[in-house]
Amino acid sequence: MKVTCPFCHTEYAANVPAGRTLRCACCGRLWTPGRRGVSTALLLFAIITALLAAVLFAATLMIRDRAAAKPNDPLVVTIHPVHVVTDAFGVAHWVVTGTITNKTEKIYGVPSFVVVMKDDRGDVIATQKFLPPAPLLDASESVEFTHTIEESVPNAKRFGIEFVKE
Repeated sequence: MKVTCPFCHTEYAANVPAGRTLRCACCGRLWTPGRRGVSTALLLFAIITALLAAVLFAATLMIRDRAAAKPNDPLVVTIHPVHVVTDAFGVAHWVVTGTITNKTEKIYGVPSFVVVMKDDRGDVIATQKFLPPAPLLDASESVEFTHTIEESVPNAKRFGIEFVKE
């Protein structure tokens, strides 16, 4: 039977009974040959696999819960086509308009908004916070909003609205 020291990898040809402890002639370390090293590797593999499965499961639940939360949001924002206006000094500004609708059967508070401007790749390049047009919306009520972006953002290609969680 071939036996290998797990520390210095010196190989020996010996008949060793199961469970017997050996001392390496080269490095002096003690070890027990057999399935012990293999089961340690398998145990490590099983632990790593279980951790990866747990992380993937948790990530799946978080993504599913986020996706499920979107349709249940009480307020819905609809953005109309964004257009450009030029002020008295000849400076162009983006104008974002839209509608906020309360989908619930109760009065609901409207938080502040952030206009999110993104480039062609979808990367956020600028944000600008603004106050809601009404502090409260009655059940099923809608209100229009208009916000002019004060800063010039030439690379902005996509616009979005996000509620500020305070």
